[in-house]
Amino acid sequence: MTLKEAYEKRRQEVLSLKRQLNKAEKNIGELTAGTYVDSEKAEHLRTINRLSQEVKHLNNKIERFKGWYSQQSDYVESKKDELAEVRLQNEKLKLENDELLQAKISALEEEILRLHSLANNDGTNSGLPTSQMPIDKKKVIPNSRVKFGKKKGGQPGHKKYALTPLSDDEAELSGEA
Repeated sequence: MTLKEAYEKRRQEVLSLKRQLNKAEKNIGELTAGTYVDSEKAEHLRTINRLSQEVKHLNNKIERFKGWYSQQSDYVESKKDELAEVRLQNEKLKLENDELLQAKISALEEEILRLHSLANNDGTNSGLPTSQMPIDKKKVIPNSRVKFGKKKGGQPGHKKYALTPLSDDEAELSGEA
């Protein structure tokens, strides 16, 4: 049972007791005007006193419930304000998170592109020597020689160069050094 429901129940009880009290007072008024027995009068007075006490008691409870209800209402309102503030902070954090994610994604994409360019380097697109090429890559050996369709070896009309044996004097001189 909520605080508001309990308050409404107590209020209904008070109203019912007030109606009973009014009825009893009306009875007393009628009885005092006519023939009225003292024992009945005493009983009615006791009933009136009892009902008056119950009304006071219930009025006190109503006041307590009103106080609790107002405290709860104030508390709920303060929590609503806090909730609105937390929601606003949550939205700000979501936006910041999205921005950070986008920045991180773009940085990672740039890093991927950089690493791809490093992985794709070989002797054809960089100054990397063929000796430093990875094993799984095909080595491209640059050759600037232009083929003229001639056979290998000395060509016709080319002067022949040959080593001449050293003379004995030259051999002795080179052995002393």
